Amino acid sequence: MKILRWPAQDPHASLLVVLLLLSGVVLSISSFDYLPTHDGPQHVYTIHVRNHLDDSSNGYSNWFEPNIPVSAVGFDVLFGPLDAMLGWKSALRIALMAMATLWVVGAYCFAAAIHPGRRWVGVALGAAAFQWSLYMGFFSFYVGSAFGLFVLAFAFGRTSASRPRIGWLAVLLLVQAVLHLMAAVVTGLVLASLLWFRSAPGQRVAQLGRIAAVALPALCVVSITVWISRTDGVGAHAVDSSQTFGPWWIVGKCFMGGPDWRAWPLVALAVSGLLLALSRRGERRSAEDHALWLAGGVLLAAGVLLPLHLRYWEFFSVRFAPLAVCTLAATLPIERLATHSRPIRIAVATALSGFAFASTAWAFSYNAVLVDRARIALSGLDLTIARPGARLPILLDVALDRPHDESQAMMPFVAPLANLGKLYATAQGGFVPEVFAVDPAIHAALLKPSARRLPAANSRYVLSLAVPENSADVALREAVTVYLAANATYYDDIVFLGRPADVELLKWLGFTIDWQNEGLALGRFRGCPLTVRIPVADGAIIDQQQLEIGWVPALGVTHRYPFTRATREADDLVFVLRQTCGEAWLRVANPPDAKTLVCDGAGDDVAAADADGRVGIGVARDHPELNCRMQAKISTAGEAPPWEMTPN
Repeated sequence: MKILRWPAQDPHASLLVVLLLLSGVVLSISSFDYLPTHDGPQHVYTIHVRNHLDDSSNGYSNWFEPNIPVSAVGFDVLFGPLDAMLGWKSALRIALMAMATLWVVGAYCFAAAIHPGRRWVGVALGAAAFQWSLYMGFFSFYVGSAFGLFVLAFAFGRTSASRPRIGWLAVLLLVQAVLHLMAAVVTGLVLASLLWFRSAPGQRVAQLGRIAAVALPALCVVSITVWISRTDGVGAHAVDSSQTFGPWWIVGKCFMGGPDWRAWPLVALAVSGLLLALSRRGERRSAEDHALWLAGGVLLAAGVLLPLHLRYWEFFSVRFAPLAVCTLAATLPIERLATHSRPIRIAVATALSGFAFASTAWAFSYNAVLVDRARIALSGLDLTIARPGARLPILLDVALDRPHDESQAMMPFVAPLANLGKLYATAQGGFVPEVFAVDPAIHAALLKPSARRLPAANSRYVLSLAVPENSADVALREAVTVYLAANATYYDDIVFLGRPADVELLKWLGFTIDWQNEGLALGRFRGCPLTVRIPVADGAIIDQQQLEIGWVPALGVTHRYPFTRATREADDLVFVLRQTCGEAWLRVANPPDAKTLVCDGAGDDVAAADADGRVGIGVARDHPELNCRMQAKISTAGEAPPWEMTPN
């Protein structure tokens, strides 16, 4: 019987370790019903919608239409068919297991293709199966990056540059561009570097033609995707790029993530490979190592020096990190350990594999913590209810106790419940706003115009609740809840996540709660009736005037009611509304002759307008009928309304 040996060159020991590592990776996903990720529910929802447009019970066809994207289909290729057959939960677990398997096997094959003695580096790179991009929910980018490792393994494994091999490389890079264009761009850079260094100095002009032949099909996909996106898609939806460059720590924390012992070792290996190359510039090395040094160095520099966000692309620079680390770490010549003593070889193999197992064990523990903290938030997914209408997610606590200081977070910028509403729409039907269904180039389904007109609240106020000093600020929390809940007047129901006290506030505002589990609630807005009478003389021009209403303490307008659509009774315009049962304000937009609104409240109370024309009407349920009139504007400059909402 053959006894497994542990030198760096022995393929059997490293292969056994990879299989054991793979079993741990699969276990870390299959053990949980659902793994919370940031953008994951976005992709699950749109693909599920596309697969179930023919089912009238979910209402998807009222809001969406199918689409065939050009790129970013990596997750769709795995999840789409499974979702159609097994349901979204089982499909997601299997898809995530397949994705992680692709990464582990791809990393091992890539390192082994560069040199058989570097298989142990591939084992260590397999630890990145649970990397930041997975928890961030960048599923198609993850799939594209993992596929890129196989493309590079194919390219590095054989030195032939025959036409058939060039053709295969072009096809593989084209497939990768369809899976995800950014993954193809970084892989293409490594391929171009490899083809360049493999050619003799006198043949490099001709080699440029081969490089162009490999890159051209993928570049066509990239160009078409960018053109469609800028013309019909995200070009009209710019992101906040105020944080131009990311902090230094994103290279490690936004690749591997986790505690420092997990986030930085692979980066340290990559930097060591680069420094070793620089320190031994005169030493003869293979064309493959030269290609990896150049491409890896460029990718690492791009990850550090380029902006974290672009105007139309969030988290841009961090997408260079995975392949930058893999290529540079794979340059470490551990095959030279064959000339060293057996204990040294065993120590290196043990250290690299030990890191992979420890990293995966940490991921299992982290996954368990996420699932436990999300238990209440996910508890309504198995309800057998159908909600085919428009649904408004109101999510106050989405970070699952992640530290507010991103540098201290295990997975920076990841809010695992940020897209919880998409999960409930996946499980129960309906439409939710701010969905990835606006870009024909990359999204599996597209919103119909009627869905795009529904308002979505600005989430910046929710971010203020995550600031530690605001955690006990009840007034601020109530203000944010009211501000977000005001948008529910446009929707059929809500998915709410907060605290039990927040749910009680919703009831006071006029919401009916259909189902509740602590701070999670599914409900509908019913509101309280409000009749407003405003006298208007016959013949008065009212085409431009509107009655505006807002929910205190928010200053934003909840609804606008044109004067031309009001009911006329004698000399009065009558507005019959159903709005908040709590405090509210009224205002007339475009008032005539610099006049402002004044309303008679309960008893002898008269509500006058503030400097911006808002009239506080108190608790709406206490004043179901208001008699208002227009009068000359009284200056109240310098006075702030008592209900002004302060977070920025």
